[in-house]
Amino acid sequence: MINLSLIIFTLGYLLITLEGVIKMNKAATALMTGILLWIIYIHSAHYQTNAIIEELGKTSQILFFLLGAMTIVEVIDSQKGFDSITKFLVFNSITKLWWAIGIITFFLSALIDNLTATIVMVTICSKIIQDKKNLLLFSSMTVIASNAGGVWSPIGDVTTTMLWIGGQISTLPLVLNLFVPALICYLTSQFILGLGLNRKEVLQKFKMPEKNGGKSMLILGTFVILMVPIAKTAFHIPPFLSMLMGLAIIWIYAELLNRKKENNVDIANALQKIDTPTILFFLGILLSVSALEKLEVLHSAASYISAHIKNMYVLHTLLGLLSSIIDNVPLVAAMQSMFTLE
Repeated sequence: MINLSLIIFTLGYLLITLEGVIKMNKAATALMTGILLWIIYIHSAHYQTNAIIEELGKTSQILFFLLGAMTIVEVIDSQKGFDSITKFLVFNSITKLWWAIGIITFFLSALIDNLTATIVMVTICSKIIQDKKNLLLFSSMTVIASNAGGVWSPIGDVTTTMLWIGGQISTLPLVLNLFVPALICYLTSQFILGLGLNRKEVLQKFKMPEKNGGKSMLILGTFVILMVPIAKTAFHIPPFLSMLMGLAIIWIYAELLNRKKENNVDIANALQKIDTPTILFFLGILLSVSALEKLEVLHSAASYISAHIKNMYVLHTLLGLLSSIIDNVPLVAAMQSMFTLE
């Protein structure tokens, strides 16, 4: 059973990696892999009747958290709420714009996750900057700034959120221990990249249109998202409940806005626009990892690693290098199951 499960997982992950080559959505492959591994576990000698229900309950916390967060961000974006950021980007100097974009991205990614922050800020940059070299440098810088900003926030990156919901990390220690290193990483990288800027470029005078209610939706959306880690720390409310509560608040506010003829906030449309395949991909990956855990594959792997790699710093470095090759979501999910805090 163990050998068969390893073959299926390896083959499934290989197909996920080759998504662009084989032209098959990785969500479909991940779901198939997870389901097949659970079928193997069901027919194994160690099958427990309620195992799949228990694991699905753990997995659903992450999925519902992502569903709520992605919908809130989509609603803010549909109302052009993020366009309010352009009001802080009126500069005649490319250098000032360079640092303003970087700083905003660094903190924005800690709030709305690094992928969304990157998309928002690159879109804004493309409207202001015409020089191709400068645009490439700005885009590269926003990727670095958003990843650095997502590290020190429990909601800044999906893998950090997984660890947070799983109880491996908590909000205050995370911020206190990682904010300064993340800031140093970001500032150092931006300084080096900035050496290649064409500082003679004349910036475009551009102001993105903002819908009625866009600014208020941005403020309210920011508030409800910020309340998620606060509610968990102060009142021990599960993050997915707080995020869904925030979505409910946004939804009610949208219904009130819709009573005005000049506003039309369609939450149902926002739900259709969110990246559902990504959520299903996470579901497939998390089901795969939980099945491997039940089949004791991960336990065997953890024992092997512990026996052969004694230095934790070496292990962390290897995991960091590995995450640059394979998707970090299954890697983090596997590490959560393989190693405990005890």
